[in-house]
Amino acid sequence: MPPSRRPRKRYRYRLRRLTPVGVAVVAAGLGGAWVGSQQASTPIASAASPQGPRVVHVPVFRARPAAPERLLVGGSLVAHRFEPALRGTAAVLVDAKTGRVLWTRNAHERRQVASTTKIMTALLALREIGPHDLVTVDKSVPRVPLVREGLRAGEKVEASKLFYSLLLFSGNDDAL
Repeated sequence: MPPSRRPRKRYRYRLRRLTPVGVAVVAAGLGGAWVGSQQASTPIASAASPQGPRVVHVPVFRARPAAPERLLVGGSLVAHRFEPALRGTAAVLVDAKTGRVLWTRNAHERRQVASTTKIMTALLALREIGPHDLVTVDKSVPRVPLVREGLRAGEKVEASKLFYSLLLFSGNDDAL
């Protein structure tokens, strides 16, 4: 014989539970009505002055002329102009051999990298493997968070498929 079960209590909203909420709503409404009655009422039609329209002087902000771009050449800054003009909001030009920064634009401004890391991953991977090489999926790949293609551990996949999914669908597992 099964043990007797007590029926579960069903919690319902009862009037006594909703009373404090109702009192708060009524008090807020009365408070708003009282504040509204204390303000001077001016009809919209009479807001315009009888003398005519009011003139308001708004200061005009003129953009400062852009400072000339400067490029580090031979240890000294030289005025330089990019042709065609760079439209990026932030950029850094670094000498690949020495690592020295030659030119910057808003270099210390915090920016979102978006898919730049995945593009770099694809470029670096293309240096090591060809598009028709077979790649064996590592056992850690299926646990990658967010965007996933659904690769399985031990699966052999053609590199071109991985590159396609990485660059087109931004697949994190493809990048790994």
